[in-house]
Amino acid sequence: WNKEYNELKPTSIVMTSPDGMVWTHQKSFGKIEIYCVEWTGSCLVAMGENGCIVRSTDGGITWSHPTSVTHDDLSGVAWGNNVFVSIGENGMVCSSPDGKSWTRRTSGTSKSLRAIVWGKGKFVAVGDTGVVITSADGISWSDRSLSSNQNLNCLTWGGEPQKEKFVVCGGTMYARDGRYPVFSLHQGTD
Repeated sequence: WNKEYNELKPTSIVMTSPDGMVWTHQKSFGKIEIYCVEWTGSCLVAMGENGCIVRSTDGGITWSHPTSVTHDDLSGVAWGNNVFVSIGENGMVCSSPDGKSWTRRTSGTSKSLRAIVWGKGKFVAVGDTGVVITSADGISWSDRSLSSNQNLNCLTWGGEPQKEKFVVCGGTMYARDGRYPVFSLHQGTD
């Protein structure tokens, strides 16, 4: 047992790679847990526990700590329509045009939000007990919740041209085959 190992604590790290095969360690954040990251092409923003927000404009080498607007865990961040939108516990939604200055928004739910994406000209966020909210600007939100009590944990947007769709996965327990329930969200108007 080495003293070095004895002093190790849980930590979040940032690593970068130009090809997905060779990785370079850029930063450790001590005991702060980082849950998500988004890239605009010129700015990286990462989010985590207790409202942690970190930002980099040099590809992840150096990081600043903008002032957060919450102490809730932030579990997802997306970039679209020239704005960052972050989501988290207790219906937390905040937005920023630059990743530095954040504004708390009203989501219309107190349920924890777990994932967010930008697609088809709107943000879609999902979370506990079937909650789904949408917004074109990251400021005004509409309830699109599913008639399900399933926790929705992950979300994506994509597909072949003219066949794109939002797909969300989640569940309160595993099915017998070990898979999460999968739901396809119909594209509605916002």
